Amino acid sequence: SDDKFDEIYLSNFATLNVVDILRRIPGVGGVSNVGSRYYAMQIWVQPDKLASFGVTVQDLQSALKDQNRESAAGVLGQQPIEGVDISIPISTQGRLSSVEEFENIVVRANPNGSIIRLKDVARVSLEAQSYNTESGLNGGNAAVMNIRLLPGANAMEVSKLVRESMKEISASFPEGISYLIPFDITTYISESIHEVYKALFEALFLVILIVFLSLQSWRATLIPIIATLLGLILAIGIVVDDAIVVVENVTRIMEEKKIGAYEATKEAMHGISGALITTSLVLCAVFVPVSFLSGITGMLYRQFTVTIVASVLISTVVALTLSPAMCARLLKPDNGRKKNIVFRYINIFLARGNRTYEKMIKKSLTVPKRVFAGLGIIVIGIWLLNYAVPGSFLPE
Repeated sequence: SDDKFDEIYLSNFATLNVVDILRRIPGVGGVSNVGSRYYAMQIWVQPDKLASFGVTVQDLQSALKDQNRESAAGVLGQQPIEGVDISIPISTQGRLSSVEEFENIVVRANPNGSIIRLKDVARVSLEAQSYNTESGLNGGNAAVMNIRLLPGANAMEVSKLVRESMKEISASFPEGISYLIPFDITTYISESIHEVYKALFEALFLVILIVFLSLQSWRATLIPIIATLLGLILAIGIVVDDAIVVVENVTRIMEEKKIGAYEATKEAMHGISGALITTSLVLCAVFVPVSFLSGITGMLYRQFTVTIVASVLISTVVALTLSPAMCARLLKPDNGRKKNIVFRYINIFLARGNRTYEKMIKKSLTVPKRVFAGLGIIVIGIWLLNYAVPGSFLPE
């Protein structure tokens, strides 16, 4: 605002013209004037003058209570009085409102006719009720309002309604007063939603790219895409993994045994159904205990673990039902035509990776003691890290 509007004026203006309108918005639980400063009549007593007139602070308080109050005056000549032809309303001075009226409060009337007024022993001014808090923005005067949501309210919807209301209210602001929303928690929410959408499309793109380049069939690619769209965002990779395993296994059997999609699917599911269920149970065994952690850590991780476990179970059901059904209907045997150069190089790269992986597995089977020793080192390392890393949510 302009400098002509001080902080007290702005705070009172917000309380009278803005706060109640915002409180009526659906979903708003409360609106507080954070740096509120309300107008009040300040009386600054001058001790030296009190002493010279022989007046005490108690005398001032008594005069204020007696001459600055609201009282019912009534009417003169009203029923049940009889014999009076005229009724006259009695008017009295009620609450005082100006500095001059407070200054003229009579503190004492002396026998000689002299009068001691409040202005004789004190300075009266219209100022802020309290100086405990103050508010500002970018070095200028400002009234800061904090809006709280009702439990269960949609923060995005409330933010939209508040912005619309402020735009409407600001049309009647005096010239020189404007409003600004410097902090809005829904900005973080909208960015988080944007990141979720981005993660979804990135995962979908990677699934399409990897499956298509490795299997080189749009029919095979379609199956994990459908499984992906059924998945939850946080566990999209977990949900689509099982579908890819089914498609890859069916495709492999079709190529190796030269049989149709239906027969290949039956054989593939006979071999991997138990493995799919086992891996899902292992993942659940990893995540479920985390949901039983106590304190703020458990509260933060519980929703994550529940989502992961639900996603794993959905993945297993999809892999055992929808994915094999689509494989039997959509996949077709390789027609034997020569693949393009991109697919040929991808197949060469995958074949080398498979051979390297097989060599590593065979070598590890010949030295089981070293493998178990490595596993022991990893377990000890985890145990040490568990003591080294702070366990509380906010470390000291």
